[in-house]
Parts: sequence; structure tokens; C-alpha cells
Amino acid sequence: MKVGRLFGVEVRLHYTWFLIFAFLAWSLAWGYLPEGYPGPGDAAVDAFIKMAKAGVGRLPVVEGGKLVGIVTRSDFTRVIQERLKFRS
Repeated sequence: MKVGRLFGVEVRLHYTWFLIFAFLAWSLAWGYLPEGYPGPGDAAVDAFIKMAKAGVGRLPVVEGGKLVGIVTRSDFTRVIQERLKFRS
């Protein structure tokens, strides 16, 4: 879907981004997200395993039924790259 132009470059978004935004907006408005999502105190590896099993690239981080953040595959990739640089 064409959204517009930014600095002379055509900007397009896939329709799924609108669905994700609508879900997150609804969750924030009602203060509700289903159980089973990782919380801020959960192990990162558990969130990574949940993403791998579900075949998704991002998960909401929930505390007390409210959205407090989003963790993505690129977050894990970035941390791994930083730790590998630190070791070498």
C-alpha cells in the first residue's frame, strides 16, 4: 500500500503493519494482552524460543496485562553481535 513520499522516495507499507498497529492500539487502550507473552523479568532465551516456535519476528513484552515493550529478532541479533565483538 502506497503511503506517500518521504524525501522524494515513495513509501510503501505492507497491510500487516496496520493490523499490528491496530492490535497494539487496542491493547494499550484496554490495558489487556493475553497471558503467555514474555514479561520484563523473563529470560531472553524463553522469548526467543517462543518467537521461533510461533514463526514470528517480534513479541510484545507484557507486565500486568499492559504492553511495556516489544522484543524483535533483530534485538537478539544485535546483542549476539555485540557480545562476539567484545570477546574478540
